[in-house]
Amino acid sequence: MFVKMVMIYVRGAKERRYLRDLLGRLVQGVLEEDFLDLESDPLMVRYGPKDYNRRKILQMHTDRDCL
Repeated sequence: MFVKMVMIYVRGAKERRYLRDLLGRLVQGVLEEDFLDLESDPLMVRYGPKDYNRRKILQMHTDRDCL
């Protein structure tokens, strides 16, 4: 529901400009952060960085794909 509201809101040029002015500095600051680690592996994001847990999850997904 919230995503639909945002998508409807950002359709107009005036609304996009307002959001850019409102959030632009914040987003730029995050993008320029040198020590920020944006993990993009969905399994790591969901289940955490523990190596043994990662191997177990990868094995579960591999086994399920083989069926």
